[in-house]
Amino acid sequence: MKLPFSAFCALLLLVSTLVMTAAPAFAYRDEIGDRPNVLTRYRPIYVIAGHPDTKIQISFKMQPIENTPLYVGYTQQMLWELRKPSDPMRDINYAPELFYRWRMGGNSPTEWLDFGLIEHESNGQAGWNTRSWDRSYLRYFRQFSLGPVLIDASAQAWAPYGYDEMSSQLPQYCGIYEGVVTFSHFVGGFMSDTDLTVRFWGGGPHYINPGLGGQEATLRLRFGGQKFLPSLVAQLFNGYGENLLDADRRHFSWRVGLGF
Repeated sequence: MKLPFSAFCALLLLVSTLVMTAAPAFAYRDEIGDRPNVLTRYRPIYVIAGHPDTKIQISFKMQPIENTPLYVGYTQQMLWELRKPSDPMRDINYAPELFYRWRMGGNSPTEWLDFGLIEHESNGQAGWNTRSWDRSYLRYFRQFSLGPVLIDASAQAWAPYGYDEMSSQLPQYCGIYEGVVTFSHFVGGFMSDTDLTVRFWGGGPHYINPGLGGQEATLRLRFGGQKFLPSLVAQLFNGYGENLLDADRRHFSWRVGLGF
């Protein structure tokens, strides 16, 4: 007997419990002011449902050695087809990584370079459905203000390698760079913590054409004074490379749900 709603609620409870044990943060700028030897949020965490499926992302990082800016990160993205018999997970992407952070401008908490020693991404499947690659990257992050609006921007470029036999075309759809810009404090009053994140990457024969890569916009509605409640999340995606298994399929998706 299927219990999709019960399973969904159980997953929400698990994610909420994990998030409440992490240091307070949000989006990519959640990393500002983090503490060593403690799990903190890394990339956005959410459970969002819509077309064509339900998308779940969890992401954490940790600085295992105090006073050494070497980080272990982990991100997992799941596409859950709740409307199909047995509620299958269509694709699960696992991405552990190891990176070194150099804070610029005299240990600045709002500007840094990340040297990605290795990031491995795979979907844990076999045969024709297997997808796997490794990347080493350089990522620049800076936070600044434009009037009352707070802007967090990062630019990342990587060198891909270590493909399995079914993954050699991944750079054509997932590119060799990514840009992320988050705008916050553009709404006043009790919704001042609301943020909009725009994320994009290149693709095509030369791996750099943004029109042949992917574009993603995520709006998170955060309400002041309710610090223990999740945010409301709405996300639009267009293009290629949203997940590994379907990286070569162009599609449009919309989803809404909860962020943590």
